[in-house]
Amino acid sequence: MDAEFRFPLCRPRCRRHARLADYLRLRRAFAAAAGARNWRYFEFQLWQEGVARWTEIAITRLWPDPSMRAEADAYEREILAALAAPDLAGRQRVAVYPMGAGEAMLLEACGPAWRALYPSMLSLGPLFDASCGS
Repeated sequence: MDAEFRFPLCRPRCRRHARLADYLRLRRAFAAAAGARNWRYFEFQLWQEGVARWTEIAITRLWPDPSMRAEADAYEREILAALAAPDLAGRQRVAVYPMGAGEAMLLEACGPAWRALYPSMLSLGPLFDASCGS
């Protein structure tokens, strides 16, 4: 995976939106380079396994036990570290999981509307279009 293919998890809001547009442009280029069949599988893994990891973090943060919330924070840091040093060739399919979690973080930064659409789609790309105005 190209080092340029990074996640725009940044603030302030206006900078994040500019970086989101750049990220989505790179995402489309990556999809084209992967080929339709590979991208369909990749996208499904982002949707299924990646969002599952984001959900684990989001739900655990709601838990009343502070140690569980600390675990969620640690897991999020682990995911962000994996995003900072992507290794698709080395980690293969498992590398996609943090990427999907990162994309869920991006979607959440656009607002919670994506959550209602999530079950009806088998990919995250259309969720960006519907939720982030891309």
